[in-house]
Amino acid sequence: MGLRIVLPDLTVARISETEANLILFCPELESRQKEIKQLQRKLDRQRRANNPDNYNPDGTIKKGRLKWLAN
Repeated sequence: MGLRIVLPDLTVARISETEANLILFCPELESRQKEIKQLQRKLDRQRRANNPDNYNPDGTIKKGRLKWLAN
């Protein structure tokens, strides 16, 4: 029997002589990842709206010391 944990997918592969299974490891973590990703996008949109002068036309952050508004 062999076990392998696949981190990006949060799955565990279980292999034996007669069968092979993929088991979702901690399914509640997957839903939290989606929630965290949505909150990070929201914060990024707010940061860009409050600090438009800190970004280049291509959307990257300007170099150097910048003053950031946190609202």
